[in-house]
Amino acid sequence: MAKQCIAVIAAEEQELQGLAEFLEDARKEEGPAGCVFLTGSVGEVQVAAMRCGIGKVNAAIGTQVLIDLFHPQALINVGSAGAIAPGMKIYDIVVSQDTVQHDMNVTGLGYARGVIPDQNESLFPADPELIRMAQEAGRDEGLSVHTGRIASGDLFVAGEEARTKIYERFDALCAEMEGAALAQACWRNRVPYVVIRSMSDTAGEEAGVSYAEFSAKAAAQAVEILKHMITVWGGKRA
Repeated sequence: MAKQCIAVIAAEEQELQGLAEFLEDARKEEGPAGCVFLTGSVGEVQVAAMRCGIGKVNAAIGTQVLIDLFHPQALINVGSAGAIAPGMKIYDIVVSQDTVQHDMNVTGLGYARGVIPDQNESLFPADPELIRMAQEAGRDEGLSVHTGRIASGDLFVAGEEARTKIYERFDALCAEMEGAALAQACWRNRVPYVVIRSMSDTAGEEAGVSYAEFSAKAAAQAVEILKHMITVWGGKRA
């Protein structure tokens, strides 16, 4: 029987830190569109991971390449994000209930903000089982886990006005730059997905300084949840 495959995608190298040492027979492979993959296994589970680069276009390209080459049973996105909902703190974890593109704006043609024209879905729901696994993994790691909407756009949110507008329009817990794009690619390919983000900042005026200070640890927390999930998945599928 062929191994189950889990695809992993992250924007930056630090958001995959420690994964190579975790995998058995880890190796780097080059693929199309300039993509480089880290592949390996955990028990009977194959893992194919890649750093896609920052932004929605990079995320969508990377996701499609992963799906085409590895035919994964699930895709997990890990990384950091800016907290935008009241009460959210640095190092809190957000597991996606769904995702939305906060910078999709076709209001001039009568569409609401975030709605993608000529498509019957603009809020991309994450897979319920992957949500449950991520929640349990985060709590087992002793982290503060929240589940809700993640807003994505080609914008590093670093100001009160932008943060407030995104929160009020979309009722999102956090903002980042890739999740909804990779979610759309998964939705169109019928691949279950979940986004796991650890808060590196609170998307205010000092977001850049906060990100520089806290993003490495935030990313490491998300990777620990990922590793926990893969280990459990391997036990379930063995």
